[in-house]
Amino acid sequence: MTAPALLEARQLAVGHDQLLFPNFDLVLHPGEFVCLLGPNGVGKTTLLKTLGGILPPISGDVMLGGKRMGGLTDRERARFASLLLTDPGLPPFLLGEELVSLGRTPHTAWFSSDEESDQMAVSSAMDRLHCTHLAHRRLGALSDGERQRLCLARVVAQDAPLLLLDEPTAHLDLPAKVEVLLTLRDLARTQGKAILASVHDVDLAFGLADRCLLLSPNAPAFIGTPEQAAGVPLHAAFPGWPDFWDPLMLRERFKAMKAN
Repeated sequence: MTAPALLEARQLAVGHDQLLFPNFDLVLHPGEFVCLLGPNGVGKTTLLKTLGGILPPISGDVMLGGKRMGGLTDRERARFASLLLTDPGLPPFLLGEELVSLGRTPHTAWFSSDEESDQMAVSSAMDRLHCTHLAHRRLGALSDGERQRLCLARVVAQDAPLLLLDEPTAHLDLPAKVEVLLTLRDLARTQGKAILASVHDVDLAFGLADRCLLLSPNAPAFIGTPEQAAGVPLHAAFPGWPDFWDPLMLRERFKAMKAN
């Protein structure tokens, strides 16, 4: 029996000054790790901001846990959905641990994550993202990759059922990208989260995602398994994709790694 949807978009029309894609439907269930793919400028960030309540849809509805997102308060929405953006505008004087603690704000007061449960959530998130050593360092002294790990830890510490992540592997080297995507997939499967993450590395997305959502400037959005997406939908989203390059080449390797 399929678990109730954590997110449901119905006949959604998304865009700023112009319509990017109309009549968009999407359902995300607990335990799903879904990768969002498409060329630059197609609207991946706009879609994530719309699903996260930062931008209003042109038309249509977004349901979070069966409730219309427009009827939720900011705090209620933040308790249900955690959003990672690519340019969060972080104050350089913040300590790493203070940044991660901001993830607990929907559950507590501003900078007041003093409860034992909050401290445990922060500590667990930093450990999961391998950034505990950055706890007492100021953001202005860190590399982009180190700040990215802390931003991801903040999202995890928020402990929302739904995670909407815009380029979670930005600024990370290849081994770190694999590590982070594996961590996110494990988080979905072990804690029942629904995760939608925009990713530029098609091979990694097709290797690790349960489903892929492909956005194309000239074709309807497609969502399906990596195997279903590897043909026409991939070429519609990326017209220049080379025929000799198999996007599924890593999938069997990741499956074998899981089996071992």
